[in-house]
Amino acid sequence: MGGFTRLLHSGEPDDLMDEVPTFVAQPLPNSVVEHESYPVLNRPYAFLQWIRATNITEDFILMSEPDHIFLRPIPNLMRKDEWPAAYPFFYIEPAQVITSCI
Repeated sequence: MGGFTRLLHSGEPDDLMDEVPTFVAQPLPNSVVEHESYPVLNRPYAFLQWIRATNITEDFILMSEPDHIFLRPIPNLMRKDEWPAAYPFFYIEPAQVITSCI
């Protein structure tokens, strides 16, 4: 495993910046979504901003939420040059959100 980066999608630094390597992403524009009503949609947009702004040297990326708890080692379900392994969260549809921001 390479490094660990926290994606902060508030657009503003916070008090954990000195504790955890953090990338501060801008939230979705208000023209796309009202932030107070559904802030979870900022997550895929923050991920897109981070990927565009960084030089990733690892072969794979694990994206996890702060409330995820791992009880056992996670098997690597990825294979190079194949589709990513993912769990479809019904409340996040990044393709719909991100395409309207690009």
